[in-house]
Amino acid sequence: MPTRRFLRGILKVAALSVIAVVAAATIQFGWAYLRTPQIVSQFERSTPLPFDPAQFSTVRCEWLLTVDDPTFYRHFGIDSKTRGAGDTTINQGIVKFLFFDQFEPGLFRWRKVKQTIIAVAFNARVPKNEQLRLFVNAVYLGHRDDHDVRGFSHASEVYFGKPFATLNDEEYLELIDDRCPNKYDLTTHASQNHERVERIKRLLARACEPACVADVEYASCAK
Repeated sequence: MPTRRFLRGILKVAALSVIAVVAAATIQFGWAYLRTPQIVSQFERSTPLPFDPAQFSTVRCEWLLTVDDPTFYRHFGIDSKTRGAGDTTINQGIVKFLFFDQFEPGLFRWRKVKQTIIAVAFNARVPKNEQLRLFVNAVYLGHRDDHDVRGFSHASEVYFGKPFATLNDEEYLELIDDRCPNKYDLTTHASQNHERVERIKRLLARACEPACVADVEYASCAK
């Protein structure tokens, strides 16, 4: 029957499509798994990473992870369940600047899928503490005078004109903003930044919790 042949044809195409996707994902994972050590090494040679996460107190490190990646030390590179986690973990954020010149989700969000696959491979090759060192030194924290602000040490000098170690708690919380650094720019959007810091304070005090995975701005913590 023509209808049966048509259905079999559709099933074959679907099966081949699934096989092709799985094969592409496997190849991408294997490539990233093999190349990650070399890419990290090249990045460290070209970009000084003097800032040691140990300069964060235990409490401030906990604050950073609570805001940016609550399950950082437990997940395998991605987190699609934790409220407030958003669609980008610290691992995926590192992958953005290590593996992509310009990151845009692209058609059908393929680059996001690629980023996710690479993040899993990256997590399998790089210890968590080393991931955190890369993140605090190179995370994008805004733009100033035609240059990207990269890392917490650089951001402290740019926005406050002083070393990171001298920041008070309020100033530190104002920097924890890698999700929307330009929207909450300390110079041009100070009031919005202040409002977000107040929401973060309520989150850290456990007076509220994110409404869902995508609630990275903690709208549910607004008064």
